[in-house]
Amino acid sequence: MTKVKRTVEKTVDELRPFDDTFMQVLTEDKGFCEEMLRVVMDNPNLKVVRNLPQKHLHNIDTRSVTVDVLCEDEQGIQFSVEIQKEDNDDHQRRVRYNGACIQVRTSVKGSTFGELPDVYMIYITEKDFLKKSKTIYHVDRVLSETGEVVDNGYYEIYVNGEIDDGTTLAEYLKLLKSENAEYNEKFPRTSNIIRYYKLGEGRKQMCKVVDEYAKDYAEEYAKDCVYSNLIQLVCKKLEKGKSISVIADELEETEENIRRIVSVAKKYEPEYDVKAICEELLYSE
Repeated sequence: MTKVKRTVEKTVDELRPFDDTFMQVLTEDKGFCEEMLRVVMDNPNLKVVRNLPQKHLHNIDTRSVTVDVLCEDEQGIQFSVEIQKEDNDDHQRRVRYNGACIQVRTSVKGSTFGELPDVYMIYITEKDFLKKSKTIYHVDRVLSETGEVVDNGYYEIYVNGEIDDGTTLAEYLKLLKSENAEYNEKFPRTSNIIRYYKLGEGRKQMCKVVDEYAKDYAEEYAKDCVYSNLIQLVCKKLEKGKSISVIADELEETEENIRRIVSVAKKYEPEYDVKAICEELLYSE
């Protein structure tokens, strides 16, 4: 066995359903999505009729978003599920933005607002970022003056794997957090598909996914490094007062490309924060 193959095999051994690479594969299975939603929604009769894993929602002139899976049930209700391991984001604003994108996407031209489908935003984190020591939080719209809950068909549900309150949901989350392909009879579909990819015939496919992901990451990282170096060179030449045409000629780049870099770099003069410039340029692509 080669060193690369050993590394891939070890990575698969250590993967948890909570990890993006594994979750992307798991959410391709409608049964897995259905069981997950049944547990989170506490509805054993919920029936998923459509699941779209790693759904990219592209928006013109604004940032696009990606959710781990977008599902629809028999009543046409939309369920967006996102699992977030990082704890360095404004989670609630992220959900707010993603929810707006999904609602725009699910609206039909010419339809009335009353025909908008209900949308559930299910946001699963490793840590209890709300810090209220609950496994699940349901956010309601409330009239401040009366305390009454008003319903507009949009719901936010926050779930975390940190708090174990002894519920079925907490037990399910343990399964998603574990590297071990354990079997839990309460969650047969989830248990079986995890075991299929970790221990069974699907392991070969999982190794291939991990290998391709590693190659893509390495390629993107290399591109970022090259781009960052180019930006650094452009900034140094700007400090010397050189024009776009001269910079383009010296670096053997097109004036169009240099002009684009300069237009952003000018915002950061005189310090020229290369990292910030690079992020803004990549973000705007």
